[in-house]
Amino acid sequence: MKVATTAARALGKKLPKHAQISVRSFSAAQAQPSLDMELPGIPPLSPASAQPKPETKITTLANGLRVASEETYGQVSTIGMFIDAGSRYENDSNSGVSHLLEHMAFKSTENRSHLRLVRDIEDVGGTVGAASSRECIMYTGECLRDNVETIVDVMADSILRPALKPWDIEDQREVIGYELQAMEQNAQALLTELLHSAAYGESTPLGQPLWCPERNLGKLNADTIRSFMSKTFLAKRMVLSGAGVDHDELVSLAEKYFADLATAPPAGETEPAMLPSPYKGGDRRYVNNL
Repeated sequence: MKVATTAARALGKKLPKHAQISVRSFSAAQAQPSLDMELPGIPPLSPASAQPKPETKITTLANGLRVASEETYGQVSTIGMFIDAGSRYENDSNSGVSHLLEHMAFKSTENRSHLRLVRDIEDVGGTVGAASSRECIMYTGECLRDNVETIVDVMADSILRPALKPWDIEDQREVIGYELQAMEQNAQALLTELLHSAAYGESTPLGQPLWCPERNLGKLNADTIRSFMSKTFLAKRMVLSGAGVDHDELVSLAEKYFADLATAPPAGETEPAMLPSPYKGGDRRYVNNL
């Protein structure tokens, strides 16, 4: 090899300058695979137009949980659990619980410490998150499609078996407190809250706050959260959805990890109804030196 390299260099020096090429460049060029040949172990390519047209598939499990999916033919899967547990289902005493519950998503569970949960997600290169609205709470996750089961497993653990440690709740109360302070400088967030209050009235489901009111921040605790979850985290109020995932696989995972979902509130408790919030109209005055 050394002799061949020396000979190549000697030959290169005899060539005109414009035709010279270094041994390193020559070797690198030789190492590149041909673009005319398919690499071994790679499925044959086919245009997206040749694939079956994506359609939304919906299956309802025996316990009432709905599973919906749509194929995207990509390598990344997105999973979401949507639960009818938004702020419209709160009352004056627990107003803000859905906001706190959003912050408690993917923390410690009965099976995993917060660190273990984070490591399990990191091991598959996934991401998770949560958000709350007036209508629902959303738990979401994204990963390569080969790792969908890990995301569904972690999501089920967080939804069905949250530890709700007092120190975790206290930490998130503090975070929400900072958010409320920041909202005072966020005209868009303030305007959205005030518009709902003026349009529907403060005492109606859609008129009450989306954000946790400061008056309730110190009152909300693990008991408040568990009580709210026991009445709203019911199979018939939940939809497990997926994009870029095989529908039959998602149904199988739902049956495996969400078989323990409650189908009704505990004895003596009542499931919150979706009460109407007719438009009333009105005005709200708010003075703030932004």
